Amino acid sequence: MSAFALLLGAFVLDPLARRVVPPGPAVDIVAAVLCAAGLVLAIWARRAIGSNWSAIVTLKRGHELVTGGPYRYVRHPIYSAILVMFFATALAVGRVGGFVGFALCFASFWIKLRQEEALLMRHFPKDYAAYRTRVKALVPFVI
Repeated sequence: MSAFALLLGAFVLDPLARRVVPPGPAVDIVAAVLCAAGLVLAIWARRAIGSNWSAIVTLKRGHELVTGGPYRYVRHPIYSAILVMFFATALAVGRVGGFVGFALCFASFWIKLRQEEALLMRHFPKDYAAYRTRVKALVPFVI
């Protein structure tokens, strides 16, 4: 057997390629709706945060604590939105690898949001502490 055939066989038998969600129109519709909802949430959150947004963990000049719009429901709605879209993609693909990718994305966002929250606690000690008490990080009423 050729090396290429062995590699191809290893890929096909790879546990990450194993389908865990059966394909079908219902799965496709749910995934599409989740993806669209995530996109709408991301756009809404980005508009709400305005000039306070940054791709890196930093404070802008005149930084404000935004608690309106989607920030009224979760402290990190852009991360929530991207996670919803990643989950929708994993659901649509239906394979273990998609859900592993989702878990890795979740872990990376959790690390970054902890860095952001430490910075915000230093900059807005009283206000951010109160905000953290009443609003969950990523999923309303859950986490």
